[in-house]
Amino acid sequence: MNRTMRGLIIFFVLIALKITFASHSAQAPVTPSTMVMSCVGTLTYENSQGATGTIYGDVVFTKTSSGVCQIKGWPTVVMQTSVGSEVPTSISHDFTRWVSGAANHPPTLIHMRQGDRAMFQMAYSAIPAGDETSCPSFSKFQVSIAAVNLGVATSAYPLTPCNQGQIVVSPIYPG
Repeated sequence: MNRTMRGLIIFFVLIALKITFASHSAQAPVTPSTMVMSCVGTLTYENSQGATGTIYGDVVFTKTSSGVCQIKGWPTVVMQTSVGSEVPTSISHDFTRWVSGAANHPPTLIHMRQGDRAMFQMAYSAIPAGDETSCPSFSKFQVSIAAVNLGVATSAYPLTPCNQGQIVVSPIYPG
């Protein structure tokens, strides 16, 4: 290869690197010095739907605080009545049954900035099982991931998980 050809190749590689660097430098990188573990935001229950007795819904967290936080894992969900009393439920984890493809993967680390959304899917049976004559009812629930409290979501109507309050959740994922 002659010197001119080598020079052109180096020139185009440098241009490609500059374009790649420019496209990735639009947001400040997440580093230990910029990371803030404050995940303050709003929590909503959306897109509830059901078929053959199974109710599915999306729980969406929108970060409103400044700085960056990281979340990863399975949500802890504590069901509550309208006055805040805990409703007995049983939470299990599953990443194989969800409508959204993003929910069908193991937990991954999410870096959240102000305005970013993360979500998980939640499902339960609405048909009494065994000797149940009714199912627990709740209208709001507390959600946390590891030690990060994401807040309380309120449903527009009571949610009634049957089978001794069995609720299945997906891992949290970018939404």
